[in-house]
Amino acid sequence: FASWMVRDLRHSDENLGSFTGLHFAAQSYGMLMTAYFWAAASNRFGRKACLVSGLTCSAVNTCLLAVCRNFWLSLSLRLLSGILNNNISIVRTALRDAFHEAKENDTNAFATLSVAFGASCVAGPSLGGLLYGRVPELFEGHFTPWALPYLTCSLLYVTALALVLMSPQGAYVEHSSARAPSKNTRSPYASPNESLASNGASKTQAAAGSYSLLTDVNFLLIMVMAGGHSYIFTGWELVYPLLAKLPVDMHGEGWSSSDVGLTFMVGSFGLMSYSLFVYPRFAKRISIIKLWTGQWILPILILPTFPRLLALAMHHGASSQGWLVKALNWTSQVVISTLLGSQFISIQLLLNKHVSGKPDSMRLLATANGYMAIAQGIVRSTSPEVNGALFNFGTNWLGEDGAALPLDSLAIIGLVTCVFGGLLYAKRM
Repeated sequence: FASWMVRDLRHSDENLGSFTGLHFAAQSYGMLMTAYFWAAASNRFGRKACLVSGLTCSAVNTCLLAVCRNFWLSLSLRLLSGILNNNISIVRTALRDAFHEAKENDTNAFATLSVAFGASCVAGPSLGGLLYGRVPELFEGHFTPWALPYLTCSLLYVTALALVLMSPQGAYVEHSSARAPSKNTRSPYASPNESLASNGASKTQAAAGSYSLLTDVNFLLIMVMAGGHSYIFTGWELVYPLLAKLPVDMHGEGWSSSDVGLTFMVGSFGLMSYSLFVYPRFAKRISIIKLWTGQWILPILILPTFPRLLALAMHHGASSQGWLVKALNWTSQVVISTLLGSQFISIQLLLNKHVSGKPDSMRLLATANGYMAIAQGIVRSTSPEVNGALFNFGTNWLGEDGAALPLDSLAIIGLVTCVFGGLLYAKRM
């Protein structure tokens, strides 16, 4: 519902794509600013403490957004929300810590996490679109049209906070640097075995100190793939509602926020089913990097094809509420939500496997996830603005196929960063 909210906040449709992109990107800008800080804080103070802090801030922030009626104030609150919450990377690190400690395979665990994350990315817009503008009669005139979606977010944050607070401390494998010795001291009366262990620890720490993620080409390729994936997934989440909202005489389909919300809901069901029941089976039979590369084929074909097929159907008199248009929307959404949403599993598994072979991997993983959050934050902050601007330019200056411009660019970026990047990574493995 972002484009509807921005229109109502500004009381204008002028440059809607650009302002929606700016509003959409503000939270990612905030996350980008503090991603490394939160990674360091989770090592220093523990995963649980950072999760509690982030969830508390988010619950308060969404309540403020629910009552905000000024565009620039709303933008500032979105930015603040990103600054005070970087729980995604912390949750990933905590989950990997737990499975590493238990010496168990984490594929199914990250598949389940991806279901939660990917489904929320799709079900969130779905629920928001369905709830937008639905104000109880008792509060009509006092609530903003976006109050109910944001208050629902606050309730979900409070629920998550309660679950984290109730979970035992033992559920989090803490690696606080406060507890780590500053020097690797050894007693002069140590036994030969103790001396050997101490020397081994010293060598491990020395190796960890000499290794840098930012000089590791394979790690940088993973960051490029993660960034490209997030850029495309975020771009689709922005551009698709703008295209659906576009009037029929401008080669859109004139859909409401509820229509868009229902389409995202269909995609979320596809993503959850695929991630839970299909993806783990594929992951057992073929390598993750081959699965990553193969799952890009259909989305890259659909991104430039969907807007043109939609325009063609509308040009030949298809009803925007007819079965043909709905089938076109739902099929495209299911394919993109399912195959790209489940790639959150793939990229995390690739990162975990890569870091697991490095010195001091448990502590290094928090830093690696912090870097990935930075890479994803950069593209999540730029993707909405760039694609919003491309949408404005295309619809205003390029005529019939103009609305397809941002989706064309997403397909090209996916091919270069994710497919070619994946092939290069596989060659270097």
